[in-house]
Amino acid sequence: MGSLKEAILSDRGGVRVTGPDAHKLLQDLVTCDLEVVDRERIGYGALLTPQGKILFAFHMVAVDDGYVLECPAEFVADLEKRLRLYRLRAKVEIEALPEIKVSVIWGEGAERLTGPENLADPRHPALGARKCHGLMQEGGEADIDQADERDWHAHRIALGIAEFGTDYPSGEMFPHDVNLDQSHGVAFEKGCYVGQEVVSRIRHRGTARRRVVLVEGTADLAPGELMAGDRSLGPLAVSVGRQGLAVIRLDRAARALAASVPITLDGDPVELSLPPDVDYGWPEAGDD
Repeated sequence: MGSLKEAILSDRGGVRVTGPDAHKLLQDLVTCDLEVVDRERIGYGALLTPQGKILFAFHMVAVDDGYVLECPAEFVADLEKRLRLYRLRAKVEIEALPEIKVSVIWGEGAERLTGPENLADPRHPALGARKCHGLMQEGGEADIDQADERDWHAHRIALGIAEFGTDYPSGEMFPHDVNLDQSHGVAFEKGCYVGQEVVSRIRHRGTARRRVVLVEGTADLAPGELMAGDRSLGPLAVSVGRQGLAVIRLDRAARALAASVPITLDGDPVELSLPPDVDYGWPEAGDD
C-alpha cells in the first residue's frame, strides 16, 4: 500500500437528517437513489431548483440514525434552511454540522481498503476512499503517505471530476453540465425528485450543450475566461499547475477546433480534451 496517498480536505461541513421519515423525505428531494445509499453507505447527488439547476451537490453518507449530506462548509446553513422548507410535516430532525473532518485516500490499492470508515467514492473508481471522521466507527490503515489537498485536486481534475462550489457555483448548472450523469450523481430510474422533469428531458433529447473538459496550458494556469477566437466558451475556475478543468459550451469548442480557431486563456494558447471514461464526444460542428 505504499503508493496510497491521503489528504485532509478543508472547509467541509454537512447537514444531518434523522427520524422515521428521513429516507422518504430525501428520496423525494435529491437526485441520487437512497436505496443505493443504504446499500453502499454512501452516494453522490444534488438538490435542484424546480427548473433543474443545482442548488447543492453533496456526498450522502448513511449513518446509524439517518443520513449526513456532506458539502462545502459555506453552503451548510443554506442547505439546512432549504431542507427545513421541504420538511413540512415529515417526522425528521435536521441539524447543521458546520465542520466535518473529511479525508480522501487514493492510489493503487485504494479499492482494497478495509474498515467501516472507508467509503468508496461513488463518482469514479480511481477516486478511492472517503472518510468522514466522527460520523462512524474509526479504524486505521498503514503505509499511507500524507499528501497535500492540492495533490488531491490535481488527481480529481485529471479524472474530470468537477466539485460543487469550487468548479461551479450554486444555481447556474444543470446536472448534465457538470457530468453528474457521468459520475453516478443522478438516478434516472427512480421516482420523482425536485427538478426531475427538466433533467429527464435533457437526457432524452440530448440537449446538454455545456460539459466538463480538461484544459492544459504551456505554463501554470490561472482562473480566467476560455475563448475561441473572440467567443467565450466558459470560465476556468480551478487548476493545479498546467492542468485545469472547465465547464464550457462544447458546441462552440467543437466548431473552433474544426476550423482551427485558437483556444486561449487570457490570450495564452491552451489545449482542450475530454475527460476519461465519459460517454459524450465532441458534437458535430454546426450553427448556434
